[in-house]
Formats: sequence, structure tokens, C-alpha cells
Amino acid sequence: MKWITFCVEDEDYCHQVSSVKEVLRYEEPVPVPGAPDFVAGIINVRGEVMVVLDTRIIMGLPPFQMTDASRIICLELPEGNFGLLVDSVSEMIDFEDSQLDQGAQPTITGSSMMIKGTYKDEKGLKIAIDVDTFVANYIEERQAALA
Repeated sequence: MKWITFCVEDEDYCHQVSSVKEVLRYEEPVPVPGAPDFVAGIINVRGEVMVVLDTRIIMGLPPFQMTDASRIICLELPEGNFGLLVDSVSEMIDFEDSQLDQGAQPTITGSSMMIKGTYKDEKGLKIAIDVDTFVANYIEERQAALA
């Protein structure tokens, strides 16, 4: 199973490639008035409007600071297409879900439910993220704001 690895606040994360449409260089999202703070805005990807979520805010980290390495990981999920704003994208790796260590999981403020487990290779520890939970958090907060 292929995973894409990316960095947020000097930590390595990974997500299964199956829902990744593409990886884009950072472009400034257009702000959405009234959106939750973790919505960086929207971008237009070949005629399709995509909501961009700031992974730093979702994880309870300081706000995003753009660099030349910053990327938007475009995801195709049952809930729709979303972009995840990350500090950088590293590489593709292969491992199976069964190789995830689900024991001693790191605790990141407000996001422990988003962690599927950890995977360690010769380059270090990667935290496997449950992107569906990222998106579910967005949808839940958005619906609450509209109520």
C-alpha cells in the first residue's frame, strides 16, 4: 500500500495515496467569510473549487507560514474534494496497515482521534493520519456554524 509522507511543524506524517488526486505548489487561498479558522480558503483547480484546510490549525499548532516547500495535497473523498495545506511533501513509501503501531500514539492537542497509528522506517517515525476525520471535523463545524 502506498502512502504519501508530508511534514507539519517538523513532524513527519503520512496518508494513503488512494484518495490523493495531486499535490500542488502553494497558492494563496481566497478567504471564505464566516468559515471556521482551520479553513484557509478556497482555490480553483482546473475549474473546480476546492476548500483548503490548514492542518496546523486543525492540529492546534501555530498558524501556517508559507515557504517554497509548502504544498496543498488535493484529496478526493466521499464528502467531496479538499486540499490539505502542509509545510512540505517528502516522498512516497510502501507499507501495509498491519505494519502500523497503534500502541503508543503521540498526542497532538485536539487531534488524537485523527491518528491511525505510527510507522517507523530507516528515515524515522511517521504518524499515519485519518484524513476522513479531518474532513468530518470541517463538516461538523461548518454545519454547527450554519445552525
